Amino acid sequence: MLWRRSFNIPPEPLADDDPRHPQFDPRYQGLEKEATPGTEALIDVVKRIVPYWENEISVALKKHKEVLVAAHGNSLRALVKYLKDMPEDEVISFNIPTGIPYVFEFDENMNLIKDNFIGDAEEIKKLMQKVADQTKG
Repeated sequence: MLWRRSFNIPPEPLADDDPRHPQFDPRYQGLEKEATPGTEALIDVVKRIVPYWENEISVALKKHKEVLVAAHGNSLRALVKYLKDMPEDEVISFNIPTGIPYVFEFDENMNLIKDNFIGDAEEIKKLMQKVADQTKG
């Protein structure tokens, strides 16, 4: 079956007793069950990342001028969507290859000036396609 990405529709959730469910991950012990859902859509990630951007990342960026953010591809995709005001249909097909730096530059008012991957453009294109191919069944 081909897995299709959707901005608003999450994949089928893991059963509450599935050992892969996040509630069984030792890193999340002590959190409320609602904080470890068995599924989520990209819109849920955006809702979670925006307050973190506003309260943590942008504050650190203003103070230190440079901040490194390392995260799962979907979390990064949600942050890119927010920072670039990227349309839903565009963000769904935007793939961030693992380990390839993606740089944002802002002015003094935190307005986005430019963004780009760092590295060989052709190699990055191939790696982006490799990420996209992971969703093909």
